[in-house]
Amino acid sequence: TNARYQESIALGTTTLSQGKINEIVNKLRDTTFTSSSYPLMNRNCNHFTTTLAMALLHYDQLTDPGYHPSLQKYPGWVNRLARTGTGLGCLNGEGVDVICDPEREAQVAVGAEERVGWDLSKNGGGNAKSATDSKKASAGGNSGKKEELTEEQKKILTKLKKKG
Repeated sequence: TNARYQESIALGTTTLSQGKINEIVNKLRDTTFTSSSYPLMNRNCNHFTTTLAMALLHYDQLTDPGYHPSLQKYPGWVNRLARTGTGLGCLNGEGVDVICDPEREAQVAVGAEERVGWDLSKNGGGNAKSATDSKKASAGGNSGKKEELTEEQKKILTKLKKKG
């Protein structure tokens, strides 16, 4: 192959058990990094490693709605081309919902919603809700209201409009 090993980068350590790590990997595989979808620019193997590292290194903190994990030792050049393409509106014919959000997806992977009753849907924005509120919302459906775009989605839409 043309691939050549360059370096290992230690991002930190986790105290999670092998069983808990397996749960997180399975949740990522089943929810956001499925075998049927691989948008190269917006949800690739580097997005997966970023999300997994956040989940493993920040497991307990991800249930705090005010906590925003970062990977300080994660090199900026990793996935730079994909970030640039996404920023320029390269969505591979997919909608903006395919764009990876490692922080939100790490929260889903560690089960933050189940652990504290969060609504981690695109509409919920990571807001804490009671278990009763979450059940009512899932039972009640959309109630006919239009969904609000996120700031990131608005920026991408503006870029796409400027191109056309």
